[in-house]
Amino acid sequence: MGKDFLIAILLVAFTLLPLGGRAAMIVMISIPLSLAIGLVLLDVLGFGLNQLSIVGLVVALGLLVDDSIVVVENIERWMREGHSRMEATIMGTKQIGLSVVGCTVTLIIAFMPLVFLPEASGDFIRSLPMAVIMAVLASMLVSLTIIPFLASRLLKQHAADYKGNIFLRSLQKVISGSYALVLERSLKRPVLTLIVATGIFSASMALFPVIGFSLFPQSEKPQFLVEITTPIQTRIGITDEVSRDVEGVLETIPEVEYFSTNVGRGNPRIYYNVIPENERSDYAQIFVLLNNKTSVVRKKEIAEELRLQFADYAGAKIEVKHFEQGPPIKAPVEVRISGDNLDSLRQLASEVENILENTEGAIYVDNPLSNLKSDIKVAIQKDKARAMNLNVVDIDRTVRMAIAGLNLGSFTDPDGNKKDIIITGPKAERATLESFDHVFVNNMVGQAIPVNQIADLEMESSPLKIDHYNKTRVVSVNAFVQDGYLVDRVINDVISKMDQVQMPEGYAYKMAGEMESREQSFGGFGTIIIITVFLFIAVLVLLFKTFKSTVIVLSAITFIFSKRSCRKYKDITFSWRVP
Repeated sequence: MGKDFLIAILLVAFTLLPLGGRAAMIVMISIPLSLAIGLVLLDVLGFGLNQLSIVGLVVALGLLVDDSIVVVENIERWMREGHSRMEATIMGTKQIGLSVVGCTVTLIIAFMPLVFLPEASGDFIRSLPMAVIMAVLASMLVSLTIIPFLASRLLKQHAADYKGNIFLRSLQKVISGSYALVLERSLKRPVLTLIVATGIFSASMALFPVIGFSLFPQSEKPQFLVEITTPIQTRIGITDEVSRDVEGVLETIPEVEYFSTNVGRGNPRIYYNVIPENERSDYAQIFVLLNNKTSVVRKKEIAEELRLQFADYAGAKIEVKHFEQGPPIKAPVEVRISGDNLDSLRQLASEVENILENTEGAIYVDNPLSNLKSDIKVAIQKDKARAMNLNVVDIDRTVRMAIAGLNLGSFTDPDGNKKDIIITGPKAERATLESFDHVFVNNMVGQAIPVNQIADLEMESSPLKIDHYNKTRVVSVNAFVQDGYLVDRVINDVISKMDQVQMPEGYAYKMAGEMESREQSFGGFGTIIIITVFLFIAVLVLLFKTFKSTVIVLSAITFIFSKRSCRKYKDITFSWRVP
């Protein structure tokens, strides 16, 4: 980040060459001053330095010098007309002071919707627009106070026939030979110019479905995760063997700096929105860090090569996942089915699983009801139990103590560690069905009754877990998106297929994942946009004092937006090639 920040400053300094050495130095002074004041204002408002606030300062870097450039250049223009430094400073600053304030206010208003973005997405991204707003506000204060003062002391008085340095003269010659000619021809054919501009704007609107939408992009850090899932209740030694096979492949990749493996549970929280996995003998997670010189494209290539290599691994499911930006979600594509009956939910979840597996771009489909676990049910014969003076609660406690153990409390050892007190019956390392043959329950008169005389052991299947959302039983089938595909397109494909599924009465589906995060983030966002637009127009009316001038400026914004859309489409075309 520091290297990028230095490059940005050098690029800004290069663009200031037409102003001259002294003028460029004055403008460059505004950068550290504005950043320093902006940081103080951020601290006062309770925002610290983090990844997003630093990005906001980088975004604002190009905006910081705008006001100062305008002020210094206008002062220089007055000096080239023969005025003294003090006169040029006073008249030049006074002439454009209102315009500088107006531009700053419009920039602040433009970033206000991000400040008021609701829900978790707003909390996540709010420091970025606040950093931009505070830096731009500080830039306005600096450009109207400190910059004029320095200009009145440091700028060089020019002769009456001074036309600027060689960079300024060259720039003016280039503008006169290109932009001026296009402008002259456009003004001679205003109707044709407006028709062409309107056509470009209309065409850019049609690019929205082509470009697609994604709320938060993937992280560009040179790191990713490899998650290993073996069959349910697999011994941890088998899971460790699979993880060692993966490690052997990682060691052959030159870009891999190091990796960290946790078998039996997930890694500690190594990324802000990744929740560690609980202890499971059939799970392992490998955190892979590439060297800093690895590009984003190469990182994706490595991840895709690993994904293809481990796609058909026998005896384990191996997934290579990138870190995602934004609030934590299970997966970008998630279909949440709600209903009461578990068997019906399992059947619907199986249909959704097939839909996701047959959707182009969807990978790592996860259906939590695809596998069932086997449970041993102790079916108590209540009539026999009552006849033998046995209480059902006593039977339950005895069976639990014999198989899993009962928690009777806790104590603190001399080192200050709190430990649980578990009481259990004698058995091997793991309880087996034979353990029930040695379990006895004392009745009310003190007789020891074998459990196998008053209870039967039955095998039954049950889901690994039962989820609830807003007190309704649900099952969530999710999937990740393959590199080279937009999340928005994959979600729209899934929605079109889900709309064709016949849901039984009392059952429904809802798109969760990024779709739900997007709805929560932009819920009520339309009101904020409307207020922002009205404030924006109000500032322009106050600045230009006529509605006609305001309409001209607003029309220019739409055409600039068309240019941005076309550039974005060009980038998408080269970087998102769908096979």
